[in-house]
Parts: sequence; C-alpha cells; structure tokens
Amino acid sequence: QVRRDHPTAVSAVAFRPDGRTLASGGDDRAVKLLNAATLEQLRSFRGHTEAVTAVAFSPDGRTLASASTDRTAKLWDLTQPIQPLTLTEPTPRRYDEGVFCVAFSPDGHTLVSGHGDSEHSLKIWDVDGHLVRVLKGHKHRVLGVAFSPDGKIMASSGGDKTTILWDPATWTPLRTLDGHSGVISQVVFRPDGREIATPSRDDNVQVWDVATGALRRTFEGHTQSVLGAAYGLDSRTIASVGRDKCLILWDSRSGAIRRRVSAGQPLHCVALSRDGRTVVAGDSAGSVWWWDVATGQSIRTLSGHEGAVLKLAFSPDGRRLVSCGADRRLKLWDPSSGQMLLMLESHSRDVNDVAFSPDGRRIASASSDRSVKLWEAAPAAALAAAAGSPALASQGDNPSRLPSRVIGNSR
Repeated sequence: QVRRDHPTAVSAVAFRPDGRTLASGGDDRAVKLLNAATLEQLRSFRGHTEAVTAVAFSPDGRTLASASTDRTAKLWDLTQPIQPLTLTEPTPRRYDEGVFCVAFSPDGHTLVSGHGDSEHSLKIWDVDGHLVRVLKGHKHRVLGVAFSPDGKIMASSGGDKTTILWDPATWTPLRTLDGHSGVISQVVFRPDGREIATPSRDDNVQVWDVATGALRRTFEGHTQSVLGAAYGLDSRTIASVGRDKCLILWDSRSGAIRRRVSAGQPLHCVALSRDGRTVVAGDSAGSVWWWDVATGQSIRTLSGHEGAVLKLAFSPDGRRLVSCGADRRLKLWDPSSGQMLLMLESHSRDVNDVAFSPDGRRIASASSDRSVKLWEAAPAAALAAAAGSPALASQGDNPSRLPSRVIGNSR
C-alpha cells in the first residue's frame, strides 16, 4: 500500500514493538502514527520547527522519540490525556467578545475564523496554527463564514446585517450583499456553489446569486429569529430552524414549504445528512433532534449537552456528527445509532461553531473564550490501540500537540 500523509518528503519510519503501529516523520515537521495494516492515520504530533529526521519507539511502545534538524529531540508520551492545538494571536486584543464561526478551505490548507473583536475581523490561519492574515470589512461581530465548494469564493456574515463575498486568492472583497433587516446568523453555500442562503433574525431566509450578488428569493415562514440553515446535498432542499421552535424544510427553487416540524424548545442549529434522508437540529435545552426528511417523523431525541446546542456538522463521509454548545463541550456522535462516541473538553466558555476538515481528520472549534482549537478526529478505539492502552479510549480524540519532554536547544 502507498499513503501520502506527509505532503513533503518522508525521512524516518519505525514500527512499534508489537508491529501494529507505524511512526513516520518528514520535511513537513510532523510526526505521524499510522495503523500498520491499513496505513490509516491515527495521530499527528507537531512541535518541531524543522524537518523530522528520526523516530523510534520505546521497548514498551508507550513513548515515541523524534529528532529534528531544529537541534532538538522530543519524547511524546502516548498514554497521557491529549489536548488540541490552540490558535491565538501573538498579541491579543483588549476588546474581544470571542470567536463565533470557523471554516476550512476545501483544500484543507486554510482555516478562517470570525471574531467579535474591536475590528470585527476575520482571521486566516494555516493548519499549523500560524496567523497568516487579518481581514477587515464588517462593522459588527462576524457570525458566519463559509467557502464555496471550489474554494474560489469565501462568504462572511454577521451583526452588521450584511454578507461579504471575498476572493481567497487575494483576500480582497468582491461585493457586499445587503438586504436583511436583522443580524445574519450564518451563511451557507448551495452544493454547486452558485447560490448562498442567509438565515437572519429578521425571521427570514434569503437566497442570493453568488455571481451577480442579486437577491433571488426570500423565504418567509418563521415567526421568530432564524438561527440556522443548511442545504441538502442535492441542492433541492433548504432546512431552517429558529426561536419559534420550528424546523422548516423548503423547496430551494420555489421557496415553497415542504414540511414544518415543531420541537419543544427554540432550535439553534441544523444539519442535513449526506444522503439527505435525515435532518438533525440542536435546541436550547441541550437536546439533539433527529427527523426523517421524507415523513417528518421523529427518529430520536438525545440529551447530550448541558445548555444550548449551538452548532452541528456532519463529517465529509457522513459517518460522524459533531455538536457543540454552551456547556463548553464538543461531542462526537454515530449518526446510524445515535450513540455518543466522544466528549471533547478544553474550552472555558461557549463553543459557538465547529467544522470538519475536508479529509475528516480534524475538527475546528470556535469559542467565546477567544480561541480557535484544532482537534484530531480519529476513532478513539484506534487511538487506544496505537498507544497500547485501552484506557485511552475514554479520554477523548484530540492528540497532544506538545511533547512530554524536549531535549536540546532549538535555534
């Protein structure tokens, strides 16, 4: 088998003593653990500032050593509780209400976050956690951000009641869409990238032509603020939810209401499964609702969060669902059974948004604690096997970005 988990040259490989796990290091400065039988990536460690030249396991397989041209050797304890990579500015701003939204570019190389700081900024990060650029254009906090499927357009929306379309090649604004009379809660692209939908606290959802900036349709049916929206993969359905405790399924072309379902609590977020058969929504009481799209019948209701569920996202392959909320937690679910697989904890305030990377290996989270965090999303059982420790399966799915020891002096 051949795998290309490192984007550049691989300089070092080593088998764990039991032969089940393979470690690799390369010019991309990362150390990676792979399942030796399938070559599936299990964990990724970053801490070196130059190429990794050697890797080796301890005899018991619980410690991994790496060496680099940065003049350091690092020891990674594979049995310790694991932490995400936290993205922060070199110089924090005095006024900052937090991070409200996050999105990966389709190529997976860039992460964008929307902020409630004094400049109402969007921050552009590389996936190693380095701040690349700061964009300014909004006049109030940025609440939504999304990329077109081809990566050629980025859209952002927020408290100033506008949506701005950006060119990711130059990070310059292309046009501003102005039509809502209330705060825009989110922005979502149609799967073909030709239109975007904007749910708003003016109780409406508007659909815009991306190429011209023209307002195509206004969907009127909610009686209170619309807090979330999602397209079906076939582009024919838009789902929206709001404070009126209703889920509405719309015909995206005509604006006709196909189905309306009432829940017992205000609904904050919504997501459609990859096959279009299931719609999932999170409410203000901490429950995740699952409905059948064709019939509107309830499939299940899960009580997983202690506080409002603020955002939901399916993995690219549709086999996992991640939720986040006011209880400062992220939870990973199995959509087929409704079973909670993992609970991830590191944020100190509300987690406002979550997003899977295009390859499904990472989850980004945005929080009112002013941070963006990157988590690894490999199966917990696989991580436990990689460390040789069944106990690891209960500790989360976010491998450490910090070694247990650093030996030597970096430049």
